[in-house]
Formats: sequence, C-alpha cells, structure tokens
Amino acid sequence: MHVQNVGLFNSTTRRCRFQGSGAYLSYGAGPEAEAEAGPEARPEAGPEAGPGAGAAEWSPDDGYAAGAGFEARPRRALGAGALLGLTVVLRLRHKDLDYLCKGPLQGFKIQLHSPAEFPRMSQQYFRAQLEQDVVVAVSPQVMRTSPELRSYLPHQRQCFLAGERRLRFFRVYSQQNCALECLANATRRACGCAPFYMPREVNETICGTASWKCVQDARDRLLRREAEQGLRGDIVGEGDCDCLQSCSALAYTSERSQAHFDWARMLYATGEDVDHSHGWHMTRVHVFFREGSFVASRRSEMYGNTDFLANCGGLLGLGLGTSVLSLVELLFWLVPRALCRLRSHRHCQRSPPPTPRLPSTPSLIFKNEHRQADG
Repeated sequence: MHVQNVGLFNSTTRRCRFQGSGAYLSYGAGPEAEAEAGPEARPEAGPEAGPGAGAAEWSPDDGYAAGAGFEARPRRALGAGALLGLTVVLRLRHKDLDYLCKGPLQGFKIQLHSPAEFPRMSQQYFRAQLEQDVVVAVSPQVMRTSPELRSYLPHQRQCFLAGERRLRFFRVYSQQNCALECLANATRRACGCAPFYMPREVNETICGTASWKCVQDARDRLLRREAEQGLRGDIVGEGDCDCLQSCSALAYTSERSQAHFDWARMLYATGEDVDHSHGWHMTRVHVFFREGSFVASRRSEMYGNTDFLANCGGLLGLGLGTSVLSLVELLFWLVPRALCRLRSHRHCQRSPPPTPRLPSTPSLIFKNEHRQADG
C-alpha cells in the first residue's frame, strides 16, 4: 500500500504498521496512544514514535500544553471546512489484492479515534472502496467531568479520572486501551503467547498460526464472561477487565459521501503518462471538521446536598399549600379570635344575669285614674 497525503500536511512518505487486519497508517496519533516503553513493555506494540513523540504535548484532560506550537503532536487543524482538511491518496497494486483472506470486499478501512487511543481496525471502521473519492465530515464529541465528582468512588461515578487506573502497556488510560490490554492478558494466560498485533512484554513468545484457534477461543471466552456478568446485574466495570469509561473522553462522529474516482482520465486530460499507472488502484479520502466549534458534554451529580435541601423545601411548601407569609396571616386571624371567645366565656361565668323587673308605667296610670274619680 502506498500513501500520498496532500493538502494540510506536507507530502511525506509514511511507513505502514501492522495489525491483525493488515497494514495500517495512523495520522495524528500522539505518543499517548503508544505502548509504554519500559523494562517489561514492548514499544513496538503501539504506533511508532515520530517527531515530538518523547514529549507529551497533549492530554485528554487538559488538551494542548502551554507553549505547544503548530507542529505539536497530534497535528492541529487550521480550521473547519474541506479546504482546511486532510486529503490522502491511497494506491494499491492489482496483484496485491487477496480474495482468500479478505473475501470479495477489496479496499481500505478508515477509523476515527482519539489521539490517546490505540486504533483497532477490526472493531470499528468504515470502508473506502477502490476507485472511489470519499468525503468525511467530522464532528467531535467531548465528555468532561465536574470537579465535585472527585470525592465519589470510580464505580459510583462510572468513570476513571486521570491517574486512577494505570495501564501496563499504555501511557494514557482509555476504555479501548484497557479492553485491548485485558484481551492481551487473557490471551497470554490461555495460550502462553501474545499475537504480534497486541501489546506484549519484551522477549515474549509471539503466537504463530498453530495458536490461532487458541487466540480466538480466549477472546470468545472473555467476551462471554463479560456478557454473563452484565446479565447477572453485576456492577459495570467490576469484572475481569474493570474497563470503565474515562472521565475525559474524546470521540468523533462523521458524515460520509463518495463518488467514482476516475483518476486515469484525469491524468490523461492533464497530459500525464498513464501507462506507468497501469495495474494500480487509487482511492482518495478527504477528512475535515464540519464546524469550527462544538458543545461539550459534562458529567455531574444529579442531586447534591444543596439540591436535596432545596427539594425538601419545595415538597414542604407543596404539602402545606402555602407560604410562610400565609402561615403568619392564618395565625393572625385565628389567635385573636380564640382569645376573644375565651374572654367572653370567662365573663359570663363570673357575672350571673340580673332578675327581670316589671315596668312601672301601668302603676302610674292607675294612680292618675284614681285621683280623677275622687274628684
């Protein structure tokens, strides 16, 4: 496979690396995605180091370091849009097509991954067929975590903060790196060797074709065990692998379109010699950011102590159907009325009612009539 990149990056010759699905080439992968170079790790297990690989100039938590220039890894984009993206021309000789191992589908696999993640081309990818011009518009998806969640345990917040989960073969933790390392450990325990495309220790035995069945069985047993733990309702992440999400995660979504790439007619129209390109297949890929900005997601606690007290106050007000001012008004109306009734009741018990007397008017009338009769 021959690769020529034009557009944002200068034309360079890139060396391909190898995975279980074949040769691959990674653009923009930083040293964070490489295997840890140490006395027990094999740096060849990850992407090869390039310029600036020794210094970590980018991290998933903080982004680019202060003072990192334009040539820092991973490479920066000048902006959004097709004119500021990456254009790659992939060439493949017709005699190199293999229909026995890969079947009837021929072409290239493309994966968009975080610079801190090791690419696994056999798991997540989309195809770029031969003789096609593929356009990929990329949108980032960023997940952040609020500082208030640091007091929670990792399995309570369902993610690992930086430094909480140390991987043996990778410099930066991610869920995909953790899953790959767990698979490598399970394969090593079951087969006594490691496939050439997996992280492995120095001087460790590499699995050959005779161990291929053992490697596949070890993978199937691990996946089945993880699935059974999920069916039993075990806490996510407390299985054999314990691979929770990273609290600071970066992923990409894409919109793709493609059309026929008639490169031979283009060369003929420009006066180029087409004969030297006979027996070759070409595919062109354009990758660019769709928007110049994005909205990040944030993981935070749903209910804290303040929220709990506020909700209690709201429920209390809902149950009373009133406010504090209404309660004062109710007391102002009930207390004087009760005191008035009590005072009236006590006054009636102490002062008995007087005896009623006959009116004096009839006696006066009688006396007057008597005097008139005598006269």
